Parts: sequence; structure tokens; C-alpha cells
Amino acid sequence: MDTTALMVGQEVWVASGPYGYKGKVSEVGPGGVRVETQAGPFWFDTDGNSEREPTREGGPWCIDIGLD
Repeated sequence: MDTTALMVGQEVWVASGPYGYKGKVSEVGPGGVRVETQAGPFWFDTDGNSEREPTREGGPWCIDIGLD
């Protein structure tokens, strides 16, 4: 996912396999985005890769913009 298309205040899902958190984009910059969730902040680079430890069952964390 190209995170440069996201906007501050946009609601997104942060997911790793069966795990996920609803969050809001709180910062967008040339290096990526910050998403605030109930589990704390997640940082994603411009390609949507997170530095947070992947889960064993789901792999790396990613952003999903398809909210219901």
C-alpha cells in the first residue's frame, strides 16, 4: 500500500492475520504515516511496512483502508 495517499484523520485498520485494530492516521510525512490505535501507535513507511514485531500467526502488520 502506498501510504502517501492517506490523510490525517482517516480511519484505517491495522492488521496481522487474525489480529487487528481500528485506528486513525495521526501523522503523514515523506517517510510514512503514524496510526493511533488502542494498542498504541504504529509507524508505517511509504510502502506500508511496519517496524513493529510481526505476529507468529499473521506475519507483518499492514494497513487496510476498507472499513465497514
